[in-house]
Amino acid sequence: MRLKLKTARSSKKIRRIEVADNEKFTTATERSWTDWTVVNHTEATPDTLWNKAKQLIQNAVTESSPGSEKRKRQHWMTDTGPLKPG
Repeated sequence: MRLKLKTARSSKKIRRIEVADNEKFTTATERSWTDWTVVNHTEATPDTLWNKAKQLIQNAVTESSPGSEKRKRQHWMTDTGPLKPG
């Protein structure tokens, strides 16, 4: 008996910033810029600064990118009804 195993499909897609969404991204970044300026940069550790900057960028990307289009999966058989004998 032989088994042919396939790799697991990843359902999460990488979010990319489109050139057309540049204005949306900059406005989303400017809106949340106050969170970045509140941090005391002289006493903060590099890890906290990095996490704040990463969170700022991730939030801006999620706000500016359009929602993913969900498509109904097409089955290999059509749902046209029962076949009539010819």
